[in-house]
Amino acid sequence: MSSYRASLALQLALLRARLLPRFALVIVIASAIAPVLLGDAPEGGGYQALAGAGSLLVAEVAGLAAVLGGVAVAGDVSNGALRSVLLRPVPRGSYLGALATVLVGFTALLYVAGILAALLAVSWTVGFGDVSHEGYTILTAQEMSTFAWRLLPLPLAPLLCAPLIALAVSVVIDDQGTAVLVSLTAVEGPFIVRQVVAPLPPEVFSEGAARPMAALADLARGVTLEADTVAQASYAGEILQHAAIWGVAAFALAWLLWQRREVRA
Repeated sequence: MSSYRASLALQLALLRARLLPRFALVIVIASAIAPVLLGDAPEGGGYQALAGAGSLLVAEVAGLAAVLGGVAVAGDVSNGALRSVLLRPVPRGSYLGALATVLVGFTALLYVAGILAALLAVSWTVGFGDVSHEGYTILTAQEMSTFAWRLLPLPLAPLLCAPLIALAVSVVIDDQGTAVLVSLTAVEGPFIVRQVVAPLPPEVFSEGAARPMAALADLARGVTLEADTVAQASYAGEILQHAAIWGVAAFALAWLLWQRREVRA
């Protein structure tokens, strides 16, 4: 446990020292605010604006997490830091466990920061009101608030799978550019397929991240077909269960590959 804490402290120090995480945080906040400021949501149509910003935010955080995970091990190989770290008398697993913890924690920070930025931007601009059509109220602001707070946290768990998938890629590919490209393809590919072709099966981690925002967008437009489904505990349970399977599987794969790899000079 002491070796894990030491590795965790080292990874946190490296995270604070690098520019990439800072740029990622700035990009996420800007991506959350821009759709609200540049969108055409009417006065009181805050949930519509929030859903649009959230959909972009989910894909943005997934991509940035893939980049951060892709350079995690490959970057340390390129600059020689990995060899110097592993020559110390610390278990290999401590390094990988601490790295995964930092990646997952920072991904969570990105998503939470983006959602808070979008909420503040909406509150300061169009505001939150009832969802209505031709003067008829379909959903009150209070009902939409309940749906929003039920749906907004759900993409977080699937998004935490993104850096773990990228970490498994980074373990086996030493070249940073190649590792990032493969990681982005693996993580962003399902989102692109969903956007261009059709939604994927709910078992795919990207669906767990994208579906809640799509449901919020439908509700904000007055489409209530999924209202009863979203309100059920099984809706969140399914997303969390699939995310847990993907996360555990990705980290287990990274762990097995990590134990087998050789540290090259």
